[in-house]
Amino acid sequence: IYFSTTTTLAPNVAKSQPEVRKAALDLLTKNKQVLGMEKPESQFDLIESTTDEIGMTHAKMQQYLNGVPIY
Repeated sequence: IYFSTTTTLAPNVAKSQPEVRKAALDLLTKNKQVLGMEKPESQFDLIESTTDEIGMTHAKMQQYLNGVPIY
């Protein structure tokens, strides 16, 4: 799952991994019914986050089902 945190975190500011993870999980939690999931916080782990040249932070998350990665 990819998303930009520009709307949830201040742009052009370095974001820590915990901040990015929280922003990503907040987005998934707010949309969990639409996405058909029960507990995003237990289904996703942050793999990496990057900030591009215009200051947008991107989070790459891995989804798991019963401990098995979903691709």
